[in-house]
Amino acid sequence: MRVYPRISLQGGYASGVEDFDRFSIDRTGDFRAHTFSGGARVYLPTMTAIIGQYEYQTRSRDTKRDMGRVTVSLAQTF
Repeated sequence: MRVYPRISLQGGYASGVEDFDRFSIDRTGDFRAHTFSGGARVYLPTMTAIIGQYEYQTRSRDTKRDMGRVTVSLAQTF
């Protein structure tokens, strides 16, 4: 969703495995989790975008293993 001409917001929800690029052995079998994410993308005049995202994951059976993850990245367009 574009908020201003150079700023957009994003949000998401996933149940189960949320990202197959970072799939690990602890997420096989009866893995139950809920992941909520939100972030922003700021487009700079130099054709570069700064992307920030926060993800929070709750696991149904193991309450001590809840986790949060912050990701900041740069994207260059051509």
